[in-house]
Amino acid sequence: MLEKIVVPVGGSEKVGDIASFLSSMVSKRHFAVHGLGIVDFEGIVASLSGAPPGAIGMAEDAVKKISSSEKGRLKEFVTSMGRHFEKKKITYTFKVAEGDPRDEILRRCIGYDLLVIHRGSVFSYSREKESHDFFADVISRSPVPVLLLAGDNSKLQGKTVGVASDFSTDAFHAIYAFVHLGIFPGSRIVFSHVSTGEGPERRFAPYQAFFQLHGFENVEEVILKGERDSAIRRFVETENIGLLIIGKRGESKLMEYLFGSLTNALIDNPACSLFIHE
Repeated sequence: MLEKIVVPVGGSEKVGDIASFLSSMVSKRHFAVHGLGIVDFEGIVASLSGAPPGAIGMAEDAVKKISSSEKGRLKEFVTSMGRHFEKKKITYTFKVAEGDPRDEILRRCIGYDLLVIHRGSVFSYSREKESHDFFADVISRSPVPVLLLAGDNSKLQGKTVGVASDFSTDAFHAIYAFVHLGIFPGSRIVFSHVSTGEGPERRFAPYQAFFQLHGFENVEEVILKGERDSAIRRFVETENIGLLIIGKRGESKLMEYLFGSLTNALIDNPACSLFIHE
């Protein structure tokens, strides 16, 4: 069951929206949230590199001042996020770390049950670090399930959770992790997959039974048609999906190499928030 969440932030997110989302995940049960502010010290140094020899000392002073200012700003930011959890069954702690954002997130999520990260977060002075490669790399290397916040998270108030499955082991592991954490209990589950003509209803039945065994009574099946990425996006819009459960890779590594990863495409341009696990 969900007990501890880590939420890395760069200081540009809408903390009220993040807090509201986290509060809606679990009802009537206590859990802990750890806010992680990250000062990209290397990025600050890189932004001031190339200074002429006579200005090296000034550049070093500037790095110290900017770093100190960023620490103060992020401390206030992560503190403000905690105010949104007051009077709720949530224990809040925070930390302001200094280092490479990618490394800090991956190192500090160990020991937590869930990593929640906003797709619009900016952690560094080098904006390209928050490119598709940044998020894809963090998610692919994360030792814990990842919930990538994106799109209109108010949709989750309707509690419709989608599943994008290819019946692979990765897909099942993502489903199992979602159910095991006990988040969004009682949601409507819409299980999507591509028809293979090999008795898809028989393949869906065990998943339906698994969800129902864990308290999700309303479990539906949708068979997708057409190109995968477009079909998933239509599915999210048509079914008003607020959260999509998906495996990190799915299929085989050869198929992923030949046709591209659906998961990576959704990370790059999310149709909704994603729950991803391997």
